[in-house]
Amino acid sequence: MLELEVGGGSGSGNDMDTIARDVLNGGLVDNGSTSSSSWWNLLFHTYYILQAIRGCSGGLGLAKLGNETCPIAVVQDSNELSQGLPVTISSPYRIANIYQGLTLSMTFNSEPSCAPTSSWRVVETQEGWSMKTSANQQDIVPGWFKIQQYYGDYKLVFCPQYGFGCSNLGVYNDEDGNRRFVVNSERPLAVTFKSVDFSAI
Repeated sequence: MLELEVGGGSGSGNDMDTIARDVLNGGLVDNGSTSSSSWWNLLFHTYYILQAIRGCSGGLGLAKLGNETCPIAVVQDSNELSQGLPVTISSPYRIANIYQGLTLSMTFNSEPSCAPTSSWRVVETQEGWSMKTSANQQDIVPGWFKIQQYYGDYKLVFCPQYGFGCSNLGVYNDEDGNRRFVVNSERPLAVTFKSVDFSAI
């Protein structure tokens, strides 16, 4: 159960890293807090998804790309101080805990008024498979997400419904300087998960 911040990068020796690895390997760990934000996280698994290597870029959020009139593209914030938008991680099996390798869906905790949903979708575009929250139905690639260990950190992968194997999610820097979150089998984005303190939002 990802119920606490996974701090530092690979080889940091942080106790949080050890606890989180135990959790994803099947343990059940509570972060010891009884605040309202902890109960929210326990029920809805809501986190900031941050790059494991600090000092590079920030968390994940939404942006308008190209001719889009609404921020529906999932991007990584270039500001390393930004935590991005909270992401709710859920499983169709409706179980209490999130484990490594479990079939998952990802949804931003808030959505722009111009978009019908904030759930992540893989969309076939001219640049390849990109992450968006809205698209024409015929362009959506059906499938699901998973969390996997990646050296001392974690990565997100996308598993298409029709096909074999899963592909890494990574960042693509486009010509306009946007850090697009895309399906990229070669260069995964190493990530950590930080619990959202809703009382501070």
